[in-house]
Amino acid sequence: MLFAPCTSWPKPRAGIAGACAARASLEAERVLCLPVSVGGGFVRSAHGLLAVPGPAALEILRSHSIPWRGGPTEEELLTPTGAALLAALVDEFLLQAPLLRAERVGCGAGRKDLEMPNVLRSVLAELLPAGATAPGHGQHGDSVVQLESNVDDVTGEVLGFLIERLMQEGALDVSILPALMKKGRAGSVIRAIARAGDGERLAGIIIRETGSLGVRVFPGIHRFLAEREETQVAVELDGEAHRSRIKVSRLDGAIISLKPEYEDCKRIAEATGLPLREVSQKVKEAGQKAFNTRHPL
Repeated sequence: MLFAPCTSWPKPRAGIAGACAARASLEAERVLCLPVSVGGGFVRSAHGLLAVPGPAALEILRSHSIPWRGGPTEEELLTPTGAALLAALVDEFLLQAPLLRAERVGCGAGRKDLEMPNVLRSVLAELLPAGATAPGHGQHGDSVVQLESNVDDVTGEVLGFLIERLMQEGALDVSILPALMKKGRAGSVIRAIARAGDGERLAGIIIRETGSLGVRVFPGIHRFLAEREETQVAVELDGEAHRSRIKVSRLDGAIISLKPEYEDCKRIAEATGLPLREVSQKVKEAGQKAFNTRHPL
């Protein structure tokens, strides 16, 4: 169960009894909670004006290592009772929500009128492993950056080496497009697709390897992706058994392509003396046969 505390808790007695009864009624293995928003400003007490969070609430936050932050309004949003309930009921505090599949959602509203909704929300959910997807909702895309640079004085050998270097350094795809540059000079457009975290580093490689004066960066580009996996197949050629990797692509579970791994086919072709094209076809046929055996139509 995940708590998303954002505003004030109810009156002490009812709050304590209700919160404990609610926790006992739920079949949740663990209670997770996001950082607590304590509010801001000052609160009036028997001892005069006190800064928010108040001394008692702050001591509970400190002694139980509960992460908290100020705001989002100049009101007291966390009382000592609320802090005590968090300390007693929550198993783990997280800086952000993990990957979840929500099953049930509950909300409770307070009486105080604030600039924002005075609501506490809890979610009964299944905690999913990183990278997991829901059945029937496969991940068909991701967000990448595109790097581009125009060059007109770089040799084909340097461009070929650049492609290999960028791929080795983590680029997802690299291509070189012929282009007609200013003054009618023949040139090239270097284009690379990369993860956002790799963009700056790969742009530096392009500049150093080509002498380009700059690299254009197009952030937040969405890629639509087929589901992909790699498997191995056995193929018999001239009475000898060989193994090759094969890449299988699917869309919504339906197979759309089977592609033999080039390096494996090249190795087999060199070992057998057969044409690479023939080896690739034999590997592809073996892959189709193996797939149909495991997943008959």
